[in-house]
This record gives sequence, structure tokens and C-alpha cells, in this order.
Amino acid sequence: GSSSQSGAGAAEDDQGHGTNVAGIIGGDGTVAPRGALPAASLVAVKVIDRNNRFNSTSDVVAALDWLANQHPDIDAVNLSLGTDALFAGDCDNSAAWTQALAVAVANLNALGAVVTASSGNQGNLTGMSAPACIRNVVSSAATWDFSAGATTFLGCTESATAPRQPTCFSNRSITTDLFGAGAFVRAPGFNGGTSSFGGTSQAAPMAALASAFMRRRA
Repeated sequence: GSSSQSGAGAAEDDQGHGTNVAGIIGGDGTVAPRGALPAASLVAVKVIDRNNRFNSTSDVVAALDWLANQHPDIDAVNLSLGTDALFAGDCDNSAAWTQALAVAVANLNALGAVVTASSGNQGNLTGMSAPACIRNVVSSAATWDFSAGATTFLGCTESATAPRQPTCFSNRSITTDLFGAGAFVRAPGFNGGTSSFGGTSQAAPMAALASAFMRRRA
């Protein structure tokens, strides 16, 4: 009944998306393929509901501010989420709410944290979601991770797929930073066993874990 909650159980997954994304980074290999950094310590902050949507960007800004205040030693922040509104270039000054996102990201950057975000799954070739469009966010689009014939997913049909081929559903723009494997990724499931998800949400944690690894190696 409150606007926010902290402590044990506050960020419990009720959809499966968050568990899959977290497992890509830190899964220990017990029930699904091992994540890239199984020894990493993860901080879970929940802003997405059981329908895999967030209520407002103010919730996302509040989550980023909470991380900066409560975990100033954090190496990387992954945001596998995005707005329906798309932007062709850097969107820092496009609206008051993108300005708020940019400030929250800058505060984390000042602590040494790299912030990554998914570009979105609307199949737009000239625009990305926020916060991926924020200049100091590492934006991640998705590639296929298998070879097959005609494949339909997230509202688009690819005549053929191949590893490292950009997906037809992935947003991108002139400011897209990276592409990562996004369809499909098997990782732990939130109710036990494994889960298989596809989207730019699965590509973004690849960028986050790479930045965390490089910072630890520096």
C-alpha cells in the first residue's frame, strides 16, 4: 500500500523478465547456462510490474537515485526497460523527464558506474527508447543468436536469422552504442528451472557485465 518498499522481498520478481536478465549476468550455472560474472554481487531494484511495464519515468529516476545513495560503490547499472516514446538522437534535453533521467545517470557516472539500457523492441530503425537515448547511457540493440529460416517474433518477421545479425524488432539510431545477443537467451527462471527470453532487454546486460569486468580489471 505504500509508494515504495525496501528490504527483504521488496524486489521479488513476479513476471520472470528480471530473473532472466539477472541470470545473464550472475547465474551460477546450476539450472541454466552460467552467467558471465557468477561471482558478481547483484542489487535488485524493482520498477517493472507483473505486466513487464513501469508506471512512470519518475520511478526509474527514484531507483537510480536510490542506487547512487545506497550503493555508491556500484560498478554497473543495467536498465532492461524503455519508454514507448522514441528519440532519433541524444534525448537528454528533449523533455523535463529526460532531463531528470540524464541527471540521475550523470550522478551514477560520477561515482564510476557505467549505465546500460535496452534500445527497445518496436523495430524502429531511426529511434530508441529512453533511457537508452541518454547520451551517457550505453545503449544496446539486439542480434539473433541462432541460424534459422523465416522467424516471427515481437511483431516482425525475419526471412532468415544468423548469429550476430541485427534483429528486425530491435530499435536503433545513429547513437546506438552496442549490439549484443538478444534472441534467444536461456537463463534461470523466477519460479525455478530455466527461462528463455528474447529482446533488447537480453542484450543490455551483456554490455553491463562487460563494463563491470573491465572496471575490475583496470
